[in-house]
Amino acid sequence: MAEKVRALAGQHRYAIARDLYDIAQLLQHTTVDRDLLSRALSAKMRAKDLPPRIDLGHVESRREEFKDDWERNLMHLLPPDVVLDFELVWAEVLEFLAGVARRLA
Repeated sequence: MAEKVRALAGQHRYAIARDLYDIAQLLQHTTVDRDLLSRALSAKMRAKDLPPRIDLGHVESRREEFKDDWERNLMHLLPPDVVLDFELVWAEVLEFLAGVARRLA
């Protein structure tokens, strides 16, 4: 989860919708220890010489990039019976990231 959050927070050059999908799936199917996640994410960011914070404004500004990648590169990888709404996943993941960002502040 820490790697997916780091990637989604803008450390990739290109928006990769798979990171959104993976975070949403992890939230849906596992219990996330948010304290442990915060510690792991802080350590990961320090090791990569990155600022120990999440810039939510930057993530939100890339919404259209993520949506385009979602439609172009993700939807065809899913089984035909799986229907995922980008807007719902986007909102869920942004809310989660906001909580993580507060813990890192």
